[in-house]
Amino acid sequence: MLNLALVTAAEWPHGKTFTGLFNGIFDPETGKPTQAADPRLRNARIIKIWDANRKAAQELADTRHIETVLDRYEDAAEDVDGVLIADDCSQELYKFAPHFIDRKIPLFVDKPLSRKYVEAKRVVDRAKKKGCLFQSGSSLRYCNEVLALKDSLKEKVGKPLMAATFGPNELIFYGVHSLELLLGVVEGRVATVQHLGTEKLDLVHLKFESGLIAMWMCGEGAARGGWRCVLRGTKGEQVIESATDGYTNMLARFVTMIETGKPPISLGDTLHVIAILDTAQKSVESGGKELKVPQPDKKKSKARQKK
Repeated sequence: MLNLALVTAAEWPHGKTFTGLFNGIFDPETGKPTQAADPRLRNARIIKIWDANRKAAQELADTRHIETVLDRYEDAAEDVDGVLIADDCSQELYKFAPHFIDRKIPLFVDKPLSRKYVEAKRVVDRAKKKGCLFQSGSSLRYCNEVLALKDSLKEKVGKPLMAATFGPNELIFYGVHSLELLLGVVEGRVATVQHLGTEKLDLVHLKFESGLIAMWMCGEGAARGGWRCVLRGTKGEQVIESATDGYTNMLARFVTMIETGKPPISLGDTLHVIAILDTAQKSVESGGKELKVPQPDKKKSKARQKK
């Protein structure tokens, strides 16, 4: 059994959901279970929790049978096999990461790691340098529908040529979900982005190095709706219209990472998500210019190095 700690988000949906999936939910008065732990996560449980709001942390501990409520988040690194930093809507989760990375504690950081590429890069570079197992991103990358299409992509779509991915709300904080809905299926890097939308209606043109072109759409100005991704290629078209089991599948991969020492995606691909998000925001601020997406983990050609 792996012992985990949760840092922050005791008041927020992801903190409540993650702890419930690992530990189950219990009536605080009777102690009887009201929701069983997910059997797919049976190899791990959360034994420690920290939140700046200690009352919220204690309430969550009482209903999830979490043994220890911590006074300092740094103490979450002691006597555990891994740490989860859950989304607390601050969009500054990267600030907690260095303490655990330096101690090589396997670490999950919820989406988005940061709104800024430079901040995310510092964290990812630190994890790489220290040899710390690290996972970060959106649960939509791991939903059943994405995983199934990824496995059958060559058969059903062939080489992807065109795509569109849709989701609700703001470009970075929520846009990360619709972006990873697409990136979870197709391989390769986005070379350039261009914002073609208007205020509160984000329409971003993505050009992949593979030749795939895609439209990524979200926006606070439209009805919330759900998630949708359309892929058309040399053999056919496929549509993702729902996203199920994303949380459980994502957390199961965190457990597997601890057990096997293999992250579900590379550090480079993890950072690439933030690079796209940040560059898209810069395109908004530039009035819609087409901008190159940073590719820090790619080696420069010998010709360029000589210049």
